[in-house]
Amino acid sequence: MVVSTKQRQIIKRCQQSVCWFLRSFGKLKHPSAGILPFHPFSYQRNAIKAFRKCRFNIFRKARQTGVSKIAGAFALWFAMFFPHKTILIVSRTDQTAMEFLRDQVLFLFDNLPDWMKKLWAPIKRNDHELFFPNGSKIRSLTSHPDVLRSNASSLNIIDEA
Repeated sequence: MVVSTKQRQIIKRCQQSVCWFLRSFGKLKHPSAGILPFHPFSYQRNAIKAFRKCRFNIFRKARQTGVSKIAGAFALWFAMFFPHKTILIVSRTDQTAMEFLRDQVLFLFDNLPDWMKKLWAPIKRNDHELFFPNGSKIRSLTSHPDVLRSNASSLNIIDEA
């Protein structure tokens, strides 16, 4: 696919700012309002800053605050705009692992502009994995004692530990 000068500028801007990427191209699914533009709240923007600045982050939070959404969005952004990254998402059950990938990562990817989806057309996509042509991959796994031990990664997301 041929990338225009404008698209190159957009890609560079997306690579520099997760929030700009989400505000410009992100969509999220609201239970009653349907599909909405993704405009991160201030605590979600703070979470992104923490993800980029600190190696370890732990959230003590209430339910339904959008932390899983921002973690999934960050994982997608990281995989798309930085080559050869491995992102592992660990959930308690196989069902929740598949739901996290589907709802927090794939939904966002599927609602990107067509030119972005073509540029990053997955070379492998199933219920547990999303592999991009730039060598980056996102895998959603079920927890067990050795799950992170046997997989080298650039980013780990442990969901509802």
